[in-house]
Amino acid sequence: SVTAQMIAIRAAEAGDPVLYATLEMPVSDCLARLISYFTSLDSRRILALLHGQSPPSDMDARRLRGAIGQVEQLPITFRSSLETPDALVAALDRQPETKLLVVDQVHHLRQPGSPPGMYALEANSRTLVQLAARYNIPVIGVCQVNRPDSRFRSPDWRPSRYSLRGSEALFHDPAVVLLFHRADEVSRVLEVQVAKGRMGGAGEQWHGFKYTPEYCRVGDA
Repeated sequence: SVTAQMIAIRAAEAGDPVLYATLEMPVSDCLARLISYFTSLDSRRILALLHGQSPPSDMDARRLRGAIGQVEQLPITFRSSLETPDALVAALDRQPETKLLVVDQVHHLRQPGSPPGMYALEANSRTLVQLAARYNIPVIGVCQVNRPDSRFRSPDWRPSRYSLRGSEALFHDPAVVLLFHRADEVSRVLEVQVAKGRMGGAGEQWHGFKYTPEYCRVGDA
């Protein structure tokens, strides 16, 4: 999610309107990460400020004031209510200027009349492909992977296409598939593999990046 949010912010900074469907994380968390990106304030600290749990220091207040203008001008919309294909279509029809759609987490997208499970995930995957074609925009889908129990997991374990949770369609349908891995919850290194690339670039190599989720940043290690 951090990587998807950073891509969305970069696209918005370039002037491309972004619609971000956050189906698992509250919108307030997304906004906290957005503000942290510009202020280098810990997003957890920003959440506490947003909820009135602690008063800002003078330095915090100066940083926040400096970032407000940037954040307000960004053409990025976070929505938590876009839980069905029809809701996504309606939102895109209302915002025809959208140049990037992000659906964060694909498995929470609900297909009317279809119970959760493999077939629903296949339908969700097809939905993202159809939206990309219908509106002629790139669509990013954030998915989870299945991980072995940490007690039995080898230090050399990395996710593969077969780790994608629920359906092979999540690998077959997209033009590009990126796999992400961290050794544990506190690791500051995010490993990325281009597992699929229809235009090239895919391979077995894993690339390491510096991971600082509290500032919504992924960069060179």
